[in-house]
Amino acid sequence: MIEFSQVSKTYPNGQTALQDISFRLPTGRMAFLTGPSGAGKSTLLKLIPQIERPSSGKVLIHGSDISRLAGCRSPYLRRRIGLICQSPLLLV
Repeated sequence: MIEFSQVSKTYPNGQTALQDISFRLPTGRMAFLTGPSGAGKSTLLKLIPQIERPSSGKVLIHGSDISRLAGCRSPYLRRRIGLICQSPLLLV
């Protein structure tokens, strides 16, 4: 369901959050994402619903490369995946 292929994310200020990350999470599987502060966990999670865009590499959801998906198509992508935010701002 989710696949990252050599994904990197570098911010405009030059800070590299992720570098050449590759993994595959099949449908029906669960995973834990752990690491120290500043390791890139939040950045990785923001790439899945297109809150952030990768600098390079491919992010695939259900076999479709979303790395270059037009911004107007993002809401349709988000309807196909579950997303629970740590700070549920819509409920405030």
